[in-house]
Amino acid sequence: MVLLAVKKDCCTRCKRTDDLHMHHDRQHIDGGNNNADNLIVLCSSCHKLEHALRSFQSQLNDAQERGQDDRTIFFENRIDLLQSLNTPEIILGRGSYAGPPAAKFPPVMRSPEEEIEHTVQRIDNGLASHKRIFECKRCGYIWVPILSYNRKPKKCPKCRSPLWNILYRRAKNGSRR
Repeated sequence: MVLLAVKKDCCTRCKRTDDLHMHHDRQHIDGGNNNADNLIVLCSSCHKLEHALRSFQSQLNDAQERGQDDRTIFFENRIDLLQSLNTPEIILGRGSYAGPPAAKFPPVMRSPEEEIEHTVQRIDNGLASHKRIFECKRCGYIWVPILSYNRKPKKCPKCRSPLWNILYRRAKNGSRR
């Protein structure tokens, strides 16, 4: 706890003195370190708030880069709401962090080609449990089975046709086929 003596013995945001945490201003994954100038003392409530804001800010930046105006507005509103629910005075009075009310954000709108490429990237990066993308020969419907261990689909989920093609398959060694 030498760092508490170096920095402060209370939360830098709301001035609480109990349940203090050390927060990295710049995370290790982003090249941060454990030096005193990179650490901030926060109470547990302000620490949760800081990570929630960071998460929403990351999603906001992603939406802005993609030009998704509906999602940009959504995340800007979530950040404003989170900050208004958790001012230092409110946290100090309440003694806890209040997360934002649950809300569904607008889905990412992609063309069918973009959706296929996005799914292929998720499969290649190991972020998807499935390993194949199928296309119906009759209606052209494209789908990814929820569980595709080594099973092949029997019918198209849309038109129930037994005729389908494998549009994309990840090989066992990790290369594309």
